[in-house]
Amino acid sequence: MQYNQVNGILLNEALKEHGTLDQPERRKLHNPPYLRLLQWLLCAIAILAFTWPVYRAFLNIEITDNEAWNAYFADAAMGKMPLYPSTAQLITNNYPPLSFYIVGLAGRLTGDPVLAGRLLSLLSVIAIATAIALSVRRLGGTQAAAVISAAFYVAMMSRFFGSYVALNEPQLLSHAIMAFGFLGFLGARARDRGYVMPVLVMAFAGFVKHNIIAMPLTAFAWLAMNRRREALKCLCAAAVVIAIGIAICYVSFGRDFFLNILSPRHYSLKKAIRSYNDLQWVLVGLVVCVCNACVRWHDRSVRLCTGLIAIALATFFLQRTGAGVWTNAQFDLVIAVAIGLGLAYTQVPLWPLARRFPPAVAQAILLLVVCARLLVPKDLEPIRVLVDRRFKNEIAIREQAMADSVDRVRRTPGDVLCPTLISYRAGKPLAVDKFNAEQRMSAGALPKDAVTARVAAGTLTIVKTDPRASWTFRLKDDTTMGSQAALYVGAEDLSEEIATWQKECAGKTQPVGSRNLEALRKKAFKLAEFAQSKGDLDRANVNNVPDPVEGDGVDYETGKVNGWRANWRVVARLVRYHAECFNRYDTSECKAEWAAFQKEEKRVRDLYGPDARFEGFPSAFKERTFGPYVATHVARELASHWHSIELDGGNVVEVYSAYSDEAARNKFDFVINPNLPPDCVELSPEGKPPEGGFYKSDPVLRPNNVPDNFILVEVYQHGDFLGYVYLDKNVVEGLHGRK
Repeated sequence: MQYNQVNGILLNEALKEHGTLDQPERRKLHNPPYLRLLQWLLCAIAILAFTWPVYRAFLNIEITDNEAWNAYFADAAMGKMPLYPSTAQLITNNYPPLSFYIVGLAGRLTGDPVLAGRLLSLLSVIAIATAIALSVRRLGGTQAAAVISAAFYVAMMSRFFGSYVALNEPQLLSHAIMAFGFLGFLGARARDRGYVMPVLVMAFAGFVKHNIIAMPLTAFAWLAMNRRREALKCLCAAAVVIAIGIAICYVSFGRDFFLNILSPRHYSLKKAIRSYNDLQWVLVGLVVCVCNACVRWHDRSVRLCTGLIAIALATFFLQRTGAGVWTNAQFDLVIAVAIGLGLAYTQVPLWPLARRFPPAVAQAILLLVVCARLLVPKDLEPIRVLVDRRFKNEIAIREQAMADSVDRVRRTPGDVLCPTLISYRAGKPLAVDKFNAEQRMSAGALPKDAVTARVAAGTLTIVKTDPRASWTFRLKDDTTMGSQAALYVGAEDLSEEIATWQKECAGKTQPVGSRNLEALRKKAFKLAEFAQSKGDLDRANVNNVPDPVEGDGVDYETGKVNGWRANWRVVARLVRYHAECFNRYDTSECKAEWAAFQKEEKRVRDLYGPDARFEGFPSAFKERTFGPYVATHVARELASHWHSIELDGGNVVEVYSAYSDEAARNKFDFVINPNLPPDCVELSPEGKPPEGGFYKSDPVLRPNNVPDNFILVEVYQHGDFLGYVYLDKNVVEGLHGRK
C-alpha cells in the first residue's frame, strides 16, 4: 500500500488528536514485500477456493434439493405450469417471481435452467465482491483495502458457504442487486442528493428474493437520522413501487400468489439462539470490525458500516427462527463484515495498540490473522481435484449414480417422490414439495396423510434412488469409532461419574455436590440429544424418503422397516429419564416416566425385536444401579478395534480388528471351522448376514482405509457363498483354530 491522500488524512488526524506520529513515521508508510505477500496470499486463497464451485457447477450432481425446485418454477415462468400453484396441490412457491423469469430466460440460452442458475450465482458472487470493493472506496478506504475486502468476501463464501456458491438459487442474485443499490446509496450520500433511485433498486431486489433487509434498513435508518425529508421521500417511493409490484403479481397470478408467499412456516426462538455457533466462520472479521468501531467511532463512515453490521447481525438471528432457513441468513452479515474489514485495514495503523508498530506491520498482522482463519480447518477441494485420485473417483461415482438414478425414475410410470434433481432430470413433474408440504401439514393447512394417502392410492410412487447423486451424502466415513461406540463410551463415562458422585455427595447438601449433580445432568442431556439426533436425521445408509411406519426407520438396501430410528429414540429416552430423575427416582413423576419408558420400550421390541444399540447399553442405566463395578469400559475397548470399511455401492460397514465374544454378539457372528481354506470364514448357522455388509465380487482395488493387518476373505454360511469382506489376519487365524 503506497502513500496516498486518504492515508495522509488519517495520519494528519492522528497527529492532531494524539500527537504520537511524527513526520519520519509518515514517510515509513509504504508497501513492504511482506505486506504485498500477504495481500497476494489472501487473493490466492480467494481465487483457489472459487475455482471449486466453478468446477462443480458443470457436474451433473445435486448440490442441494433446492436447485431443482427453482428449476421447476423457472420452467413454470416460461409457461410449463402455473408459477404459483393451487393450495390443493402438494407443492408451494413461496419466492417472489422475478428470479424465475431471469433464470428461465437464461435457461433458454444454456439449454438447462439448473446450469443457468449456477452460472448466475457465480456471476453474482463476482458482482457482490465488486460492489463491496467500490463501497469500501466510497467510505474512505484505500485501493488495497478495497481489493482485500473483495478477496475476503469471495474466499469466505467459497470456503465456508460453498453450498450456495454456484447453486441454482436466487439468494446471491438478489444480494448482488441489493449490494449495488446500497453502493448507489453511498454515492448519493457522498453527493447528498439522488437517494430515491438506489432505494428503488433495493426494492427491485426484494422481488428477486424477499429476505434481504439489512442494507435497506441501514439506508433508511441513516436517512431518518440525518436527512428526514429525504427519508420520507424514499419511503413513499419505495411503498409505491412495492405496491405496484404486488398489484402486478395479483393481476398475473391471482390470490394463489399470496397463499403461496404466506405459506405456513414453523418458527423457533430456540433454533435462533443456538445458531450463534454459525458465526464462527465470520467471527475473526467481525471482531476486527468491532475493534475498529470502538477506536474510530467518531468517523461517520465507520459508524454507518457498524450500523450495517449490527442490523445484519440482528436480522441473522431473526431469520434463523424460521424452519428451513440456514446459512443464507448470514449473507448480509458477511457482506457488511467484508466492507468493515476494508475500513479496518485502512485505519488499523491509528489504533492505540498498533501505534507502537510501523503502519505496514499492523496491517500485516491483521491480514495474517484473516488468512489463517480462511485456511483452517476445511479441505481445499481444488487441490483435492488435482492430487487426490480418490476424490476424482468419487466425482465419477456420483455422476454415474445420478445417471443411473435418473434412468430408474424415468422408467417409473406416473408421479414420483424422490430427490428433486433426479425427478427433474427424468422429466417428471414436481409432485411433492417435501419441505413446504411438511410445514403445511404441521400447521394444519394440509391433512397429515396428504402424501401417504397418494402413495396408498397408487397415484404417487416412492422411488429409492442412489444417495450418492447428491453432494449432501457423504460417500465415506473416515471415523474409526461408530456412533454406537461413541454412545457406549459416553454412557460408561457418565455411569462412572454418577457412581463417584453417589459415593461422595449422595444424601448431602453441600454446594459442591449440588453443582456436580447439575453438571452430571447436563452431560446426560447432551448424551440424550446425541442419541435423539441419530433417530431424527437420515444417515448415510438410510433411505431419504418419508418412512412408511411413523418414521421408525427403513433399511436402505431392502426398503423394509427395521426400526433403527425407534431404537435410537428408546436409548435417548432412557438417558433423558436419568438426566431428569437421577437422585429423585422415588418421586411420583419419575415413577410415571419410568413406567411410560418401559411401555415404549416394549412396543418397539414387539415390533422390531431386540436391538444391539440397547442390548449392549451399560446395564447401570437400565437397572438404575450405579456403582464402581459398572465401569468396565467394554465399549471403549471395542471402539478401539472398530474400523469403517467402504464397500462397493457407497455403503460403509464397521468391522472388528479383534475377535471376542462381545464382537461376535454385536457384529459378525463367525464360528471356528479349521476345515476351511485359509482365506475363508464361516458365518454361524444362526447368524443373520448383514445387509450390504459384503463385497459381491472380489474388489479390484484395496480401499485406502483398510488397516494393513486386514486380509480379504470369503464368507460362507451353510455352504453358500455370501461375499467377500476384510478381516483382521489374527481374527481369521483364530477362526481356523489357530491362536
